[in-house]
Amino acid sequence: TSHTYRSDAKRIALENASVSKSDIFDYEAELDYERGILAYEISFETKDFEYDYEINANDGTITKSEKEPNDIY
Repeated sequence: TSHTYRSDAKRIALENASVSKSDIFDYEAELDYERGILAYEISFETKDFEYDYEINANDGTITKSEKEPNDIY
């Protein structure tokens, strides 16, 4: 069985968002069961957007992704 590690999940989320590690802040990742599936819940911000991802810990697929304008600035 393959397993996606926390660092892999971060890379998958950043690649999907087309942002680099140096552009993000308030990064959080936790491993939890979502609808019976072990998944990483990942959230981070850039100066323009807030991102939320759910990434299947078994195969690395993105099961949820949300992007919304960051209204801090």
